[in-house]
Formats: sequence, C-alpha cells, structure tokens
Amino acid sequence: MTYSSGFRLVSVLALVLALVAPTASLAQGLVPEKRFVMTKDVDLPGGDIASLFDTVLEACQKACATTQSCTAFTFNARNGACFLKAGPGAPSDYAGAFSGYVVKAAPGAGDVAKTRAAELSFWLNSH
Repeated sequence: MTYSSGFRLVSVLALVLALVAPTASLAQGLVPEKRFVMTKDVDLPGGDIASLFDTVLEACQKACATTQSCTAFTFNARNGACFLKAGPGAPSDYAGAFSGYVVKAAPGAGDVAKTRAAELSFWLNSH
C-alpha cells in the first residue's frame, strides 16, 4: 500500500465515521442543548453560584452545562479553580483565566438536525 492510497483509505474511514457516528447517536441529540462561547484571559466577576477547586477546564464546562441556573463560568488555569456564574458582571482582563458564556440551542434546532442527518442516509447506502 502506498502512502497516497493509505492516506485516501484513512480519509474515507474518517468521513464514514463522521457520518455514521451522528446517526448512531440520534437518541443523544445532534445539537447540544447548551454550548459555550469561550474567551481566553478574561474573568467574569460576580454572580458566583458555585465554586470547584482542583479541577480542569473540561470539568468546569460540564459542571456549568449540567447546572440549570449556570449562564457562564470562569476557570482559573493557574490554580485549577472553577466558578459557575448566574448573571456575571462585565468581563475584565485576567491572565490565565478562561471564561465561557452559555448559548442555548435555538428552538427546533434538534429537529432540523435530525432531518438533515436523515437526508444524508442516501450517501451511506450508496458507498
């Protein structure tokens, strides 16, 4: 197998997995209920509803995503501290902080995504 054909095979497999994985997980939903708009080196002061320590950015995001009243968070990468927020204040510069604002999915976005995924099923059947 040459490099070119091996690369092509890997590319095709990656594309198939990208198309099959969403269809396999339709029960989980194609559009997340919440996602985040992230900023680096920004703190969102005030509005704290919970604090987590000795943690990582991914866990901080997940904690906010699973907390109903969380509308934003700030993660301090220098000391592993996470601050979940509801109605934070104006952003301010803070080196080493990552902040995320919650963005909720538009009503009906999941239905549109399921329709689009179903429309792609022709490709899976023909290849």
